[in-house]
Amino acid sequence: MMLHAVLALSLPAFAQASNPCAVSRVAQSPGMSVLLGWTYSLEGIWTYNLSMPDPAPLPAGPLPVVQKKSRGCLFYAAIAAAVVAAGFLFVAVASAVAFNRFVKAYTATAPAALPALVELPVEQADAAAERLKSFNESVKRGEDAPPLSLTGDEINALLARQDRELGNSLRVSIDGDRLKGNWALPLDKAKIPFTGGRYFNGSAAVKASFDNGILIITCDALEINGAPVPDAILSKLKEENLAKNVYKNPKTAEALRKFEKIEVKDGRVTIQMRRGA
Repeated sequence: MMLHAVLALSLPAFAQASNPCAVSRVAQSPGMSVLLGWTYSLEGIWTYNLSMPDPAPLPAGPLPVVQKKSRGCLFYAAIAAAVVAAGFLFVAVASAVAFNRFVKAYTATAPAALPALVELPVEQADAAAERLKSFNESVKRGEDAPPLSLTGDEINALLARQDRELGNSLRVSIDGDRLKGNWALPLDKAKIPFTGGRYFNGSAAVKASFDNGILIITCDALEINGAPVPDAILSKLKEENLAKNVYKNPKTAEALRKFEKIEVKDGRVTIQMRRGA
């Protein structure tokens, strides 16, 4: 839903700042736009946009490289939420230490090892893609639809098929009622001083829910470059609704009004539409 991953990831949910510099996941389904994702807030230097379309059935064998399009599902906003909290660290820490020292402390010269990508049976991958496509079409037409439910492995397969680079840089998993994300993001495209050839490595766990029609995403755990963030920073993140700014986008707000529930449970993320939406 990631998605602003599913996974959403203006993307100020990743870093609350007036001039955010963003690495964003743009998730749009027909007739709606979701902007939620990763945002590094460092004086508005960098914007790196990715798109997530309605995925077609996955072929057997190696995943093909496909062109990025501008259509997709709100589901990816929830996916992206798995790592949305990480960018807050740039804001909190950069204000307290010299920038060069900050870069050396919180980035690395090599990507972190990510959990292996599970290769799904083609039948399961095709079924996941078809469920997502059908859900998107129902949202577009304003029709009732069965809940959309995907496992972490299905989410990773859909992400990898859509964007090989993203698939190599992000893994999503589900742990109880939490969405977890591990990432190793190359900073070469950022064009930020001192970050050439370096990587932003980390992991995060978030909780996602709806409360009276409002999407709420909170950070439950966060590690950067192999180390937990200071308790003072994490405690503040736990008090933030990381999705509060997604409603500033009219299309996003309109789309969210069509949803009744997000549930992370038993190894699945499930999104249920509101009847009559």
